Amino acid sequence: MAKPENKPDKKQEAFQSKYMELQMLEQHAKRVQQQIEMLEKQTEELLATKQAISEIGTVKPNTDVLIPLAGGIFAKAILTDSQSLLVNAGADTVVEKKLADVQRILDDQLNDIHQINAELAGQLEHVQAESEKITEALRSLAA
Repeated sequence: MAKPENKPDKKQEAFQSKYMELQMLEQHAKRVQQQIEMLEKQTEELLATKQAISEIGTVKPNTDVLIPLAGGIFAKAILTDSQSLLVNAGADTVVEKKLADVQRILDDQLNDIHQINAELAGQLEHVQAESEKITEALRSLAA
């Protein structure tokens, strides 16, 4: 009588398939978490920028100020206009905007980030729920 080939049985195939699916979901969850962390950093930067803009608005014209260039490096300058800023509009174009307009732009960006963050949080929750289902399936297949 011929020996049966060493083929994995259906239970083992199902286990391997579920395990691969779980690994893919975990990788997806990791990517989503990284995106959420990136958005949190952007939010912090935007909030710091909003705070700086608010503070600039309180400075009297022709006041000496320090302009941050990099970590702990500043340039001395005289602020001639504390009620408008120069904003990069793209394509190497800079436009002058009032402080309130810049604040609205930043608020719009913050709202966009919060919306994207909520969507990503929903995705992450869905992926985690799916991972739990697959983990339970793996446990029952392993038993």
